[in-house]
Amino acid sequence: MMGDTGVAVNPEDEKFKHLIGKKCILPIMNREIPIVGDEYCEIGFGTGAVKMTPAHDPNDFEVGLRHNLEVIRVIADDGHINENGGKYNGMDRYECRKAIVADLEAQGYLVKTEPYSHNVGTCYRCHNDVEPLISAQWFVKMAPLAKEAIRVVEDGTFEAPCNALKKNLKKLCFEQKRLARMTKFGKNWHKQKERIAKLHQHIANIRKDFLEKLSLKLCKNHAVIVREDLKIKNMTASAKGTAEEPGTHVKQKSGLNRAILDQGWGLFFAKLDWKAQLNGGTVIKVPPAYTSQTCPVCGHCEAKNRPTQAKFKCLCCGHTDNADHVAALNILARGLNRVSACGEFGGNARAQVNSGRLFETGSGQQQEPIEEITRLAP
Repeated sequence: MMGDTGVAVNPEDEKFKHLIGKKCILPIMNREIPIVGDEYCEIGFGTGAVKMTPAHDPNDFEVGLRHNLEVIRVIADDGHINENGGKYNGMDRYECRKAIVADLEAQGYLVKTEPYSHNVGTCYRCHNDVEPLISAQWFVKMAPLAKEAIRVVEDGTFEAPCNALKKNLKKLCFEQKRLARMTKFGKNWHKQKERIAKLHQHIANIRKDFLEKLSLKLCKNHAVIVREDLKIKNMTASAKGTAEEPGTHVKQKSGLNRAILDQGWGLFFAKLDWKAQLNGGTVIKVPPAYTSQTCPVCGHCEAKNRPTQAKFKCLCCGHTDNADHVAALNILARGLNRVSACGEFGGNARAQVNSGRLFETGSGQQQEPIEEITRLAP
């Protein structure tokens, strides 16, 4: 409360809109703070007036930016009140909370107290409440780190991912929080549901447009496209486990799953297949097994060839490289090996790829599961 620098009301609220532009006194601190109009406040929720603490709440911070509210940080890094807290300076945040309630009651400002359920972030290690704070930010220069990722593609061409959901995730979370605070099945609740549905459709349209253009570009410029046969369903399986055997790192895996699904790989692969056929080309799917553990120079395959997620070092010939680049080279080599062994993909050429080698099926040879590869005749 000591960090409050404004009071926000909905500009359409008949009860408060005549107060917009005026000032009021902040109890305890005896400081004048402005009254601003912002659509963040919902008519009919609580009193309709919301105090703004830009230094300790992300939503209040956004409102403060729109109305140039002062940012006053009152909680130090150790969880105690700092010098901006006035007479509460040095108190623990939980003790300060009780002291403020007692002072408000003594001064006649407190109307009532009641329990209220809301989301509070907690630390997974110490289980203490996480306090949003304004602090200095640091950034990493990504250009040098991106070189290794760019090298994954042999000719140096790199297509940046779309990340449609990631770019709109903050806005989506904000709209969903607004929906959670509304009365179910009310007029405003239905309007908010429609707003969220439109946002989801907007994200889907961005992704679909990106994948349409990228798949068409690849199919027009390349007659043969080799891709890793990714099993998206298996890659994005939940890690939560069961009640008897709960999973580990569930939140981290959830974030990884969201990032994978955000790319729309299934839709992209489907578009590649039919556009390649339409343009007289071919898409070859290569099993991903051991592609990042096999040396592209000597062919030695061993799990220890990949000591870390990013590093590859062959224990046989000593070849070193980025693990993703090694996988890309092996996938391309296996795909092109298919092309050279089968010749032109006329008619229904049949081939089977196993550990990078191609086996032809003929008389006297045991028939194993094979994958049929077809293309339209030019």
